[in-house]
Amino acid sequence: MIMLTPWLRRHVDLLGESVEEETKRKYRRMIDHDITPFFNGEHLPVDAVTPDMDVAWVEWLANELGNAPKTIANIHGLLCEATGSAARHRPAPLIPWNPCAETKLPKRIAREVDHLNKDEFELVDALLTEFWRTWWEFGVMSMARLGEQGARGRRHQSAHGRGVHHEGVEVGERQAQAR
Repeated sequence: MIMLTPWLRRHVDLLGESVEEETKRKYRRMIDHDITPFFNGEHLPVDAVTPDMDVAWVEWLANELGNAPKTIANIHGLLCEATGSAARHRPAPLIPWNPCAETKLPKRIAREVDHLNKDEFELVDALLTEFWRTWWEFGVMSMARLGEQGARGRRHQSAHGRGVHHEGVEVGERQAQAR
C-alpha cells in the first residue's frame, strides 16, 4: 500500500530533466506545506483520496491558508497530476481513476487595470527627481512589470541619460526631447 506523500514525492522525482530542479524544489515545498498537513499524507493511502476530500482541501487552501485562486490552481495541479499518474500506473494502476480530475477550483478574478490620465502622468513626472524620471518613463512606456524594470537598473540607461535601452528600443528619448 503506497501512501499519498511518498507517492507525490516519487512523482516529482520522476519528472525528469524536462522540469528544472528549482521547480521540483517548489513542488516538494507544496507537498510538505500545502498537501501533507491536510491529508495526513504520510499515513493516508493514495487510493483513499476522494473527490469530497479534494473539495474540502481546496476550500481549506482558500479559507484557512488564504491562498489566491492562482496559487490554489498551481497546488491542485500538482496533486491532480500525481493522482492521475497513479491511475495510469502500469502494470497495475494504484487507483481506478483520478479523484481530483473533476474538482471545480475558485475562479480567478482579473484585477481591473487602472491607467493614469495625461494630467496624472504629468503630475507624477513633475514630482520625480531626474534620477527616477527615466526609470518612471521606461516603466510607463514599456509596460514592463516592476521586477523586470528593477532588474534592468541604471546600466541600461543611455550614455546621454535621456533614454533606456529595452530590446533594442530607446525608451524615454521622445519625452526627454519634449522638455
